[in-house]
Amino acid sequence: MSADAQKRRVKARRAVRSAERSADWMFIEFACIAGFAGYYYKSWWVFFGVSIALVIVSASKIAPLLFVALSGMWAAMAYYFFSGEGPGFRIPVAAIVFLISMGIHMAGQWWLDD
Repeated sequence: MSADAQKRRVKARRAVRSAERSADWMFIEFACIAGFAGYYYKSWWVFFGVSIALVIVSASKIAPLLFVALSGMWAAMAYYFFSGEGPGFRIPVAAIVFLISMGIHMAGQWWLDD
């Protein structure tokens, strides 16, 4: 095997490992959302229903809409977390958090589609 082929294989393995970690983070996020919903409604049925719904939606064609909503949630949390700072700091941080979250969700989706 040539050196270039070896480099490509190593790079591909790293990309797959990174996407797998993104999918793990995505499912942890789903578990937290389902856990909060189940705790709020004090119902195991809500927990399992939200868990199944999130997994089904993430495997469907409307998954990008879910990812935009979840990334928007993370951006809003970052915006309100830095409420003591000025808007010149909060808005760019929220935008960066949104882009990072979208990247994690799309990489996780890539791993699920594979």
